[in-house]
Amino acid sequence: MPRGKTEKYMDIARRIHRYIHLHAIPHGGRLPSERSLAEEYACNHLTIRKALRTLEQNGLIYKVPSVGSFAGPCPEEPDASGLVGIIFPDGELYYYRLLIQLEVVFARFHLYPIVKLTGSNAGREDETLQFFQKKKVRAVISAPNILCIKQYEKMHCPVIFFDLYPGKTQIPHVISDDFSGAFAAADYLCSLGHERIAYIGSRLDPASEKRCEGYLAALNKNGIKVEKRYIKKKVLTREWGMQASARLLGMKKRPSAILCGNDTAAAGVIRYCSAKGIRIPENLSLIGFGNTEIAEDLSLTSVSQNSDQIAEAIAGSLAMMFDGKEVPQEIKIPEKILHRNSTAKPRA
Repeated sequence: MPRGKTEKYMDIARRIHRYIHLHAIPHGGRLPSERSLAEEYACNHLTIRKALRTLEQNGLIYKVPSVGSFAGPCPEEPDASGLVGIIFPDGELYYYRLLIQLEVVFARFHLYPIVKLTGSNAGREDETLQFFQKKKVRAVISAPNILCIKQYEKMHCPVIFFDLYPGKTQIPHVISDDFSGAFAAADYLCSLGHERIAYIGSRLDPASEKRCEGYLAALNKNGIKVEKRYIKKKVLTREWGMQASARLLGMKKRPSAILCGNDTAAAGVIRYCSAKGIRIPENLSLIGFGNTEIAEDLSLTSVSQNSDQIAEAIAGSLAMMFDGKEVPQEIKIPEKILHRNSTAKPRA
């Protein structure tokens, strides 16, 4: 380090260097976040960044874009295989469509995806992340299990989350505005005159919870009392859509409209209604979520998550990471309703 009168960031760089030795942080060990260091040394984040950049230039630490700073000189570059790890919680059509759109992006960067389905199992997800570490993937793109956030923060490659509100983490995330999308869908059903509106969702999916919150907010806005018996949560599958429909439509005072947390569950509602002679939209209005091929084939009104915009946002964030640039902490993609033939005014 240069001697003589120094600027504040140089002094802080020395103090961070001493911190590494005092706490015996090993080579490759993660340093506290920039925010934590700024609080520790009572300065702003720009001063911390200059201090960390100085340490990096002197080979005392190295940085991984969007992940953090690590003790010691930068390790050798990973194998130039161009692999990128992708984690999906299940085989939902929405993820398949997103993967197709990401493939176009990967081709531009000469990247090759490794796709893993975890079934929302935290143990399986941890094993997958360890596998990605061994394969030295260039980046990880994931719709993560919230129980695995700490494991993601230990990765030595760029990480991007999507389809999740991850809470307190520095990992960049691209999310759909699920709350607003569901609010607009439920509000539209209210505008048609529906007052008995049900919601079929999942109790395991954070995105589905946001959609349920949007549904509840729309009902409250329209002065409609929320009926807990009209909310059915389990898992967003076709089978659950059928089972939930049987419970809802078997009620004496059954709903006149249903909002589903995805198109797959909505397809289950359509199958049940077809078997029972319940006509859509004459006897029941129905809205799905995701605007997948299912919605197109069944002429189902659905909330589009704009997966093409999500793919482009992920691609843009990846490009910035590879160039060593700062990446936005959160990118929120707006949603919109695509109207088809599954909604109508309720019968008297």
